[in-house]
Amino acid sequence: MAIFKASGAHMCMYYAPIEGTQWYMLMEVPYEVVDEMTENLSLRLNRNAIVMMATVMLLILAIFFVYMMNLRAHSKQLEAARESAEKAQRTAEQASLAKSEFLSRMSHEIRTPMNGIIGMTEIARQNVGDPVKVDDCLKKVSLSSKHLMSLINDVLDMSKIESGKIQLKNELFDLRHFLENIENIYSVQAEEKRINFGITLSGNIDEFIGGDSLRLNQILSNLLSNAFKFTPEGGSVTLDISELRHEENRVLLRFSVRDTGMGIREENLEKIFEAFEQENAEITHKFGGTGLGLSIVRNFSELMGGSVTVNSEYGKGTEFVAELPFTVTDNSRMIEWRSDSPADSGSGESKSYDFRGRHILLAEDNELNREIATELLGSVTGAKIDEAEDGQQAVAMFEASETGYYDLILMDIMMPNMNGFEATEKIRAMDRPDAATVPIFAMTANAFADDEEKSRQAGMNAHISKPLEISAVLAAMNEILRRE
Repeated sequence: MAIFKASGAHMCMYYAPIEGTQWYMLMEVPYEVVDEMTENLSLRLNRNAIVMMATVMLLILAIFFVYMMNLRAHSKQLEAARESAEKAQRTAEQASLAKSEFLSRMSHEIRTPMNGIIGMTEIARQNVGDPVKVDDCLKKVSLSSKHLMSLINDVLDMSKIESGKIQLKNELFDLRHFLENIENIYSVQAEEKRINFGITLSGNIDEFIGGDSLRLNQILSNLLSNAFKFTPEGGSVTLDISELRHEENRVLLRFSVRDTGMGIREENLEKIFEAFEQENAEITHKFGGTGLGLSIVRNFSELMGGSVTVNSEYGKGTEFVAELPFTVTDNSRMIEWRSDSPADSGSGESKSYDFRGRHILLAEDNELNREIATELLGSVTGAKIDEAEDGQQAVAMFEASETGYYDLILMDIMMPNMNGFEATEKIRAMDRPDAATVPIFAMTANAFADDEEKSRQAGMNAHISKPLEISAVLAAMNEILRRE
């Protein structure tokens, strides 16, 4: 391409060979046209470059903005995770401290009754010729044993709750009879501590209700035991039951336990429901306890579909209120209850039973447990006790006996050769008239509700927990044997 001037005008000439010939193609264009085209192309290139640069800058800014947002979000997540980790660490440290304190308390709580049992046993041995002294020692051994058993039950219940293995029953039970038992037990304590105790019913309440009477008993027993523990001599403890709501076949009952004890400081009202917790170290030192009772109360109340609350005025007293749902039948009658009726201050242990002429088969692999059961049941009731060392021997002895010879079988569960469940199933499957009707009681250290259900499924009529409470065993025996 060449630039030249012709006739006073600048021109641009473009020439190029034509391929395959000896000819050239020539073109001339005014310079202004080329210059304008070049300027337009330059402007377009510059504009495109600016647009491209702006696009790149915006893209870089967007990437930077997203990066900063992600960085900020990540920083917030890290901060939240750090705070959560610190909170979890504090919670874990508090839980560890609470459990350490609990273990320390449990060590003290267990050793105290054990010291009483061992000490009183030794004193009784040293005074075998003094029946009054021996009787006093045995009473104290019995009290220490029951206290130790309550501690063990609290720990086992809490373990069961934390593992999520609590199973509730929904069975019809007699609320009037249930309250009579509560009154009999705590009237004795009230008399010993010189505390006024009463049970009142407000309004009309169905006598037969459906629910888990065992869990209800544990809830009320924990609340009443606490009330008696913190109420001084001359004070009062009241259990009041009222109906809050009645809809079709369901009823919501309110159980209020009030005392005139020392009360609870406001800042500790929620703390007392936590596992392993007590109001303060002074309470622990003065009154003892595991710190599990109220936690068990709250857990059982919530498992039953209800709730528990507390109102307290420090120095004046406390009221715990459990609101619990139950089922009712259409033809249930109302409870007839007189709050001024005298309570039977004697426990079931004072009752006497006569089982002379009755034959009982006892299946128990532990020799000491066999001796205890035989001595307690045989000597007290006059029944004849036949002993089997395992389930297999129990099955053989029943099979070899005459039809109707055994009136009752007491069956341990954990035995060698053949356990209690298997032995019961073997007996129930026998082709003889009394195999399906002979009463069989499970007698075992497995004391949870699902253990009771297993006993029923195996064909057993009742479930008695070890250590044996002789009054409960005798009452269960009397109830089933008198039907015959």
